[in-house]
Amino acid sequence: MKKMIFLIFLSFPILVFAQKILVDKKTKQVTVDGVFQFIIEKVDCGLFDADCHFDVMDNTNNKMIRISFKDFYTPAEMSSSNPKGRVTYLEYIFLESKLKAEIDAPINLKPEKIAAYIVKNKLLINGTLHMKAIDEFVLIHGTAFSERARRNR
Repeated sequence: MKKMIFLIFLSFPILVFAQKILVDKKTKQVTVDGVFQFIIEKVDCGLFDADCHFDVMDNTNNKMIRISFKDFYTPAEMSSSNPKGRVTYLEYIFLESKLKAEIDAPINLKPEKIAAYIVKNKLLINGTLHMKAIDEFVLIHGTAFSERARRNR
């Protein structure tokens, strides 16, 4: 019984501070705890589409961020589970400032995952770009993937 009470109290802070992030399937609006944050739209990525990306917009459909799926092949990544040596990543382009950053591409490219990542990193707050958070994001992540891709050509 003591262990059960302890576990309840231990999980309480996590439950209190968890944000509820929702993406409306029709309007593509992202809300955090019921408050509008931004719109995220995925350009359908077919099997042979070269341009697979997400557009992040404010409530007037002004594009603020373009998130593109990119890949390249390198012998350094070849293994039995990755025989072609494919490396995938997401390129974040902040359109207003022209800053770029790159991160590992998640296996599941759903708008909900991308929206949660944007919220977690506080890149947008109440529908506007948060430049201090963007500068930090760009500084931390940089463009290591595209630099590696250029070296492998």
